[in-house]
Amino acid sequence: MDKRYLTVEEFARELAARGVTFSERTIRLWVKEGRIKAVRPGRRAWYIPEDELDRVLRGEAGSGRLPLALVHT
Repeated sequence: MDKRYLTVEEFARELAARGVTFSERTIRLWVKEGRIKAVRPGRRAWYIPEDELDRVLRGEAGSGRLPLALVHT
């Protein structure tokens, strides 16, 4: 099965659809810091694996936890 990738914009939109809002700038920063896994095949766009959505929502991204208040009650 092929892995699906999202642009930073799509990733932000998918998070917002799940009730978590972060700016594209913040997401790019976390990608550069290594908190969110992504690939950059060229010089412009980052592509984030779709399964990173779940990791971010669980607060498991990167070497430490993202500063997310993602407790859904």
